[in-house]
Amino acid sequence: MDNVHVSVGAIIHDNKILLVKTRSSSGYWTLPGGKVEPGETLFEAVIREIYEETGLVVESYAHLSCRTRKLHYKTYFVNYFLCSPVCDVSQLRDINDEVFSISWFPLEDINSIEFSSLEDYNILSSICA
Repeated sequence: MDNVHVSVGAIIHDNKILLVKTRSSSGYWTLPGGKVEPGETLFEAVIREIYEETGLVVESYAHLSCRTRKLHYKTYFVNYFLCSPVCDVSQLRDINDEVFSISWFPLEDINSIEFSSLEDYNILSSICA
């Protein structure tokens, strides 16, 4: 069974969380992130993935959790990071072939958001608690 490492970022700014809808999230909101490339650290991967998906430059300052998921003969190790933007947050990337929607949501609204995974919701709930 293959192991796949994934880095995902919870980007918090002004009591809002940045979420994306991607082709792989089936039209639901998700935290930006993706697979770790060879030679890349988990921290480097989350910073790169967030930039590719949103256009934001962030710093990652806390590893929140690692969740394991088995899917299609692969084991996914999904690493969640707390991130903060270090650039103008109004400069979000235009939608592209991977991401078709990007939006900021107030943290108090997370219970009304349709997430692509229960893990994303649980991570955000723990941040807001």
